[in-house]
Amino acid sequence: MSLVGQSVYQTKNGIGFQSNTSGVTGLGNSLDYNQLMTAKGTGSVAVGSFNNQYDQAQILEDFRQTTSKSNDKVATGLKYSDPQLGETRKSTRYEPRVKLGDAGKRNTSTSYVTGNGTALDKINALQIYKASNVNPKEKPINDLCKFRIGVIDNDNPNLKTYIHFRAFLDSMDDLYTAEWSSQKFAGRAENLYNYQGFDRKFGLSWTVVAQSKQELIPMYQKLNYLASVCAPDYSSDGYMRGNLIELTVGGYLFNQVGIMTGINYTVPMESPWEIALPDTQLVNETGVLSDPSVKELPFMIKVSGFNFIPIHNFVPNVQKNIFKETNNEGPGTLGDLSSFGDERYISLSNGIKSSNNYDNI
Repeated sequence: MSLVGQSVYQTKNGIGFQSNTSGVTGLGNSLDYNQLMTAKGTGSVAVGSFNNQYDQAQILEDFRQTTSKSNDKVATGLKYSDPQLGETRKSTRYEPRVKLGDAGKRNTSTSYVTGNGTALDKINALQIYKASNVNPKEKPINDLCKFRIGVIDNDNPNLKTYIHFRAFLDSMDDLYTAEWSSQKFAGRAENLYNYQGFDRKFGLSWTVVAQSKQELIPMYQKLNYLASVCAPDYSSDGYMRGNLIELTVGGYLFNQVGIMTGINYTVPMESPWEIALPDTQLVNETGVLSDPSVKELPFMIKVSGFNFIPIHNFVPNVQKNIFKETNNEGPGTLGDLSSFGDERYISLSNGIKSSNNYDNI
């Protein structure tokens, strides 16, 4: 039985710590840090050059393979920060392709007010606009995932006021419900059910964040307009009207018309704040130093509680698919899928006929 209080160190003839690992120098008979750091092997072998990890500083080889399709060799993993790349290759970088900008780029300006001089995230800085449809050639709206909300004009439904957000999606849920009512009959113990109806609710949450000073105010102006969609619109005769919206989230929902029943804005505690501190002695009418181009606002807003009820352009029912007739098991037997019906709750479309994944089986 071991004695309580016995030392956990091994001893040899009372000389203190004794290592059983002969390959580790510096632990021969004591736990000596300096001896470990300056340990030398037997003979002419310097142990510190091999098994002392503190002395083994090295530059690891680039794991990417290179290709020599042109005069300059470029790693097959795109060298996004290489200034020697031509304009064609620079266009393959995702930042300019989706108008994101480089938030980590060194700012050569010493002016806080000026900042980078222009908005880094072009989608975030894009103001609301009214049009019959979006045009990526005219507006910097290309993103890794299409995300926009079009508010339909009640007086002219062909026009929509578009709001574009950077697709920093946090969550997405699509709830389908079938309503069945139960009924009992005399002499029967179980419930019998009668189908009553169908409903669908789509929920979404995302983050908006200003990555440069010029994005802050347009970002909040768009959030303000989106919140106003919950309020009514009044006709010229004074009648109150609700607002229909058109939602696009990638190829899951594309130009889907519906109603928005709620939205919630939350400021995360980790978000920094703009404090509107000017470079020069700009004093507002209250006698306080302030930069009039911005206000004291958080850089980040969490948008949640976005509840959307789609209004489908088809009668909601089970998808009416068409199957090929085969004679393998008798005349008129139906077999392989021929075409999908029009009941397309999940879009699988980006508006281009040739890329509709229901029409091209």
